[in-house]
Amino acid sequence: MDRTLEFQQATSRISGEELIESLEAAREGDPTGQLQVAATMTWAAFSCPDAISAVYDNISTVWLGDGALREIDDGLPEAPLEAGFWKEYWEVVEDSREGVIPSSANARISALGILEAHPGFLSIAERSVQNDPRVRPAIDETSSDGLQPDVLRTCPAGSLGQTLYGMIIGHGYSLELIERRLNYANSLPQLLRRVNTHVLQMHRPWEIVAGYDTGGAHQIAYGGFQVAQFGLHQAAMVLASFATIGCFLAPTGFYILLYLIAEGWRHGQQTPAFMEIDWDSEWVHSVDTIRKRHGIASFRSVFSRNLFEVFGTSSA
Repeated sequence: MDRTLEFQQATSRISGEELIESLEAAREGDPTGQLQVAATMTWAAFSCPDAISAVYDNISTVWLGDGALREIDDGLPEAPLEAGFWKEYWEVVEDSREGVIPSSANARISALGILEAHPGFLSIAERSVQNDPRVRPAIDETSSDGLQPDVLRTCPAGSLGQTLYGMIIGHGYSLELIERRLNYANSLPQLLRRVNTHVLQMHRPWEIVAGYDTGGAHQIAYGGFQVAQFGLHQAAMVLASFATIGCFLAPTGFYILLYLIAEGWRHGQQTPAFMEIDWDSEWVHSVDTIRKRHGIASFRSVFSRNLFEVFGTSSA
């Protein structure tokens, strides 16, 4: 059987026990196990967002060596993945042959999930977000006003606000790029738009406070952190696509990829809920002070933060 067809057929619900078995095989480098793991991640991200938490818990249990088996519930709402979706999905994989993680993949994969998944997917994703207590502040619109340069400019030296202002005026952080992505978010249903808008506005501040940098390894782990903190299917889409690219094009790196995802997921679980913090009152404090105020531990990985750059690959 063609391996892509095998993957498509495997992209469906399996039991938690079956996923654990596949994860254990994949951890030992088994190609069939890797394919099933990537297929299950793809199913959860693009078809059944209510299953994402159980899938990632099982990944971290096997890859990090502790935790419990999570069953994947029967009867969760699913959106069928149709021919148009698969056409685009395999084009992303093919375009990645020159690097495990293409620089343009993040935005493209996120758009793929919105535009090419079954039309019923967005309503499923919106219900999933609506029922997620982690994102309630964004839904209620009681969260941060976002990045306002005039406010950040007046923050004291050494503060998070001043750091961000320096990045903005130094062209290291583009508010125009955020605005373009916000325009894309405007096409989403109301609840998804609110949550996505808040996450886009706060992506970089949260990344800094959580201790992630812009290197490839940290960006993959930060994806796992975002899934754990906010439950957004877009981050899960990107990670599932990376796992698919890995099992087809770079199977020897699959272990590292899943380890980084598991590290970020576990870190996100153990970190206080970022959406519950009043960030407008935190701009004036240093990153160290913010961490101490809220009990936030900086991310630490067993791998070098420039792991992929050393080996000549790039990140989203």
